[in-house]
Amino acid sequence: MPSFRVDGFKLIVNTRGEKGHRPHCHVEYAGAWVVVRLDVTFKTYDAVGMKAKDVKRARDLVVAHYGRLRQIWEEMVEGTDANAEANQEDRGY
Repeated sequence: MPSFRVDGFKLIVNTRGEKGHRPHCHVEYAGAWVVVRLDVTFKTYDAVGMKAKDVKRARDLVVAHYGRLRQIWEEMVEGTDANAEANQEDRGY
């Protein structure tokens, strides 16, 4: 899984090769984590053990590094139907 660290936060891109998953990344910090969508909403979900201020910081980092994260996502799903996400119902991930 491609990942990099920023200010103690680890940003991880993992498509798991599952159809229907919208572009997202996982962000870990201090033993906690949250998932952030890689689209215009930057919706956060599935936060586990992460304080609200850290969720906000994680989201801000994803926004700041969006281009890099989205490029990694697209490279990982190369060879799949890159437009499939637009045809999937919003399942939150």
